[in-house]
Amino acid sequence: IDLEKELDISQKKLIKTIGELESVNEELQAANEELLTANEELQSSNEELQSVNEELYTVNSEYQQKVDELVIVNNDISNFLSTTMIGILFVDYELNIRRFTDYIAREFHIMEHDIGRSLLLLEPSFLSYKISHDAVKVLSTKKAIERTVKGNRNKDYTVRISPYKSSDYLVTGLVITILDSMNTKVEDNEYEFIKL
Repeated sequence: IDLEKELDISQKKLIKTIGELESVNEELQAANEELLTANEELQSSNEELQSVNEELYTVNSEYQQKVDELVIVNNDISNFLSTTMIGILFVDYELNIRRFTDYIAREFHIMEHDIGRSLLLLEPSFLSYKISHDAVKVLSTKKAIERTVKGNRNKDYTVRISPYKSSDYLVTGLVITILDSMNTKVEDNEYEFIKL
């Protein structure tokens, strides 16, 4: 009788344990299905990220190409500005110097550290001509002015002041060109021009 009781208790414990194991197994299967779903979502996200990465690579390549083109254009402009025999001076809307050609630097003794300083630096270079007066007038009228003026070494210069327009046609400063009126002709043998 004791054996039968023990066997009965053992069977009940076994049935209870089997029930608990089945419940745990069901929970594990549910967790496994959730993990499979999460894995599929991660794979889908990974594919989307790869697609976005490819698009970014393409955009980056296009930007790199544009940067390379801008470097070439910038080099062309820098070379033009450094070799031209025309003085070109860029000033901002407050008439502060932004950039200038080597000719301006040589003729009017303006140096790199003068960038950011006022256009008034140029005024002592001209006899009885206030370049700042015409500069203010061009900023207000948005119309270019051209004058022949005397320099302090008795040289004649042609000065042209034009609005500097941004890509959206806003006037953000001025372009001032200064040409030595007496020295506009270049000797035939001074430069050799090559046809491209």
